[in-house]
Amino acid sequence: MSAFNYSYLEKYLHKQFLGDTEISHFLFNKIKKYELPKKQIRKVFISGLARSGTTALLNQLYISNEFASLKYSHMPFILNPTLSNIFSSISSKKNSEYKERIHKDGIKISVDSPECLDEPFWIKENQKYYSEALSSKRIYNEKTLYFYNNFLSKHALSQNKTRILIKNNNNHLRLPQLFNFFKNDLFIILFRDPISHSFSLSKSHETICNEQTKDPFILEYMNLIGHREFGLNQMPFNYNNKESQNETIFDSQEKSNYWIKSWINAYSWIYKFIRCNKPKNLIVVSYEELCNDNRKKIYEIFDRIKLKPIKNNILKNKNINIPYSHKMDKILLNHAYEIYESLKELD
Repeated sequence: MSAFNYSYLEKYLHKQFLGDTEISHFLFNKIKKYELPKKQIRKVFISGLARSGTTALLNQLYISNEFASLKYSHMPFILNPTLSNIFSSISSKKNSEYKERIHKDGIKISVDSPECLDEPFWIKENQKYYSEALSSKRIYNEKTLYFYNNFLSKHALSQNKTRILIKNNNNHLRLPQLFNFFKNDLFIILFRDPISHSFSLSKSHETICNEQTKDPFILEYMNLIGHREFGLNQMPFNYNNKESQNETIFDSQEKSNYWIKSWINAYSWIYKFIRCNKPKNLIVVSYEELCNDNRKKIYEIFDRIKLKPIKNNILKNKNINIPYSHKMDKILLNHAYEIYESLKELD
């Protein structure tokens, strides 16, 4: 959710262009008529659980000015790349002020900031999107992936770029099929110290719930763009295993352990997938290494995507001492850190 106060008209347009309306379905069906551009559009997919540093990495790469990306200014016309780019130019001229985003995490954004805004494509593709948990076992046919590729490529070309950044935390559930389809593109998966990560998720959940209670449109907005990892609309992911299938929505009585369980479900699945497939077009990086003062890991990423080093370093380690870590189940914590260390070996 952006930090901007939308007018009644803007709220109405969001509902019309992103909700379950004739115009939004018309725009989605129009995507299916896009032809694959003659220019090859290179893609860099950034994913991982929310609060793992995906936004920070996205912003660090985006300031190079080498990439297109979906931005707040493209809203609510995101399903039509040409239309969204026209209105983006108008919106950018009207409002370029930076404000702290709704997470209250110190990250400041403007209408020109890149963000995870491709999820509406997947919402339109799945008629049961709002009635069931996102699942790693969902099969996307070849045509859907072809349309998704064209959708992203069209956005890149409308911004006069031949490369595009796609940050979507939900995409970690689609890794098997995305890897298989986008074989020549790069994927970056982020993970974070389990305790710090769990605390950050818990804090964000409380913050977003409070904001959604004060302003119901924030809840509606986050549903429209498919952000359900925390907040009043929070829904756990399904990794097609017993643990995640038994996971319920957030339980305040289980606050200390709820998010660590979610972390384990996500990253045990990601680790197993990577170990089994050993994809060459993948970088696995920890938040701690990414924000290291020596900048070794970010320089490796720059080199991998053939990007000149950026002097302006905006990556800051925000891990802190966690007040409720002593209340966490020790068995869960040990399991989480086993996975964390295993992921670091892939890093």
